[in-house]
Formats: sequence, C-alpha cells, structure tokens
Amino acid sequence: MDRAAALPDRCVICNEPAHSGRVKRKLYWTPTAWRVWTLAIVVVVIALGMWVLRPLLMAFWPLVIVLVVVNMFIRKSLKLELGICPRHRRRRNILRGLSVACLLLVGSSFSIIGVNPTAAYVTLFFSAVALLALAGVQAFVGVQAIRLTELSPSHAWPRASASRSAASFRN
Repeated sequence: MDRAAALPDRCVICNEPAHSGRVKRKLYWTPTAWRVWTLAIVVVVIALGMWVLRPLLMAFWPLVIVLVVVNMFIRKSLKLELGICPRHRRRRNILRGLSVACLLLVGSSFSIIGVNPTAAYVTLFFSAVALLALAGVQAFVGVQAIRLTELSPSHAWPRASASRSAASFRN
C-alpha cells in the first residue's frame, strides 16, 4: 500500500463493514539484518560469558541498553487508522477492560499487604498471571496482530501476524 493512502472502511480482522469505526495504531519496522545481528550479539555475549569469560556477563545489561537505544534510531514507524467492526471493537473493549481490572487488582494487592499478606500475594500472583495472559491474547488477535513486513519511504507492507489462520479472520 502507499504510505499516504487510507485503508478502506472494512474490519482488518474479518473484512466486515467497519461502519466508520477506526483504531489509530503506530506500527514499527526494523530491518531483518538488524534483528538477526542483535540476537546473535546477545547470544554470543551470554555464551562466552557463561563458558569462557565470566566477567563478560557484567557487560550484558549495558549491552542490552545500548542495543535498545540504537534500535530506537534504526526503526521506522507508520501511523495508520485501521477499520474495526462493532463486534471486534466490543471484543477489544472487553479485553482492555479486563486488563485494567487486573492492573487494579495488582495495585490493590500492594495496599492490603500489611493487613493480610497471604491474600495479597495470592491476589498479586493470579492478577499478574491473568494480566500476562491477556497481553498475550491481545498480541495475537485483533488490531494488535497487524505487523509491518517492509517499510519504504513511499510504500508499506502490513499483514496479520503469522499465528493467524484463515479461520481467525472469519471469527
């Protein structure tokens, strides 16, 4: 697609009419070579640090910080307004509401830790697990699953994540 083009008023999940329902997203793309080299550098530092030079492990976190900062300069972004039908908008809002509820439970567990530590730790554990599960679900369904496979100054290549099947587009 052309970077300046607007997407049609269709749901990006199921291709039903979106009825002017839009979600603003900012998508990022980094070159594949950068991702491969970054992973290779981290793996080499860990491997050498564990088996050859133990002091090299001390460089792990500074290296990660440098790589994250460099990634911010290398990545390219694209702002899109994605169409989403009422049914998928409702699903998205439910997932977001559950995520906010889990965040509130995490916060409330810290406030009751002095009164009932056992209940606080149980609440903290289960709400944190639920929050991570909801984050995983949101990453693979709906508008969060749209990724960029390539980005040039004039064109963008968005697609659904690889984990989606044709059946998930119909649901």
